[in-house]
Amino acid sequence: MARLRRKSIARSLVTYVLSSKLQWPGQPVELSYLLRHARNTQSSQSKDKIYAFLGLTHTRYGIPIRYQPSYTINALLTDTARSIITREASRLNILVDAGTSVPNRQLTSSTDPLPSWVSDWTSSRSERHDDFIEALGFPPNCTAGSHPQGKVESYLAQFEADAFGNPARILVAWRSYGTTSGIVTATTCSIAQADDEVWIVSSVKWPLVMRREKIGTMVLLGPAMLHDARSGTVSPIMTGHGLDQREQYWQPLKLS
Repeated sequence: MARLRRKSIARSLVTYVLSSKLQWPGQPVELSYLLRHARNTQSSQSKDKIYAFLGLTHTRYGIPIRYQPSYTINALLTDTARSIITREASRLNILVDAGTSVPNRQLTSSTDPLPSWVSDWTSSRSERHDDFIEALGFPPNCTAGSHPQGKVESYLAQFEADAFGNPARILVAWRSYGTTSGIVTATTCSIAQADDEVWIVSSVKWPLVMRREKIGTMVLLGPAMLHDARSGTVSPIMTGHGLDQREQYWQPLKLS
């Protein structure tokens, strides 16, 4: 059982669930919304921070309820993220809540790592992260990662096992490297370095900063805001312009 820590969170969450059911009867409440607004909960069992809200959604998520030690919390978090990506309309936009730059994130170097593209729903939501996202100043019509030539089905995310054999720990998405927008500057998280890379990923509203690994995969750091280097204005890339949408300018990207 997960217990809400702050009354304001409890009130807003319950209000959302009830209003959604009244406005769209029979329509499921999205799990990503519930988890995002219920991270500041207390529970003696970390898995219950996810399991406690499955009943408010829909069985379409197919997330297994398993308390056996062999089914680790990192496996559950990964299965949850994968289910949201493949079943919700927002798809890869949940990546804005992931990345190694998120405060309170527990980084591990074991054979059961939490992928950088997976949100740690068991950790408390950080006001610093919320302030960071707000400070980036994303435009309200931000649609950087539009689909190449509108071929949605050809560019859906896929999943692979990691180097330790853990299933579905590598996210395979599509990134664009063709641009006509000239030189841009990127504002992003403080842990970013000069040799890190900014990519536009299909189905993600915001540009993402990543770090290349020696094994050929990329690690997600966090989102980025792009400005024109000369004028200082918001880059047209942020609203889905200035990218070459032809298929030859899109290539697969593997996130660990």
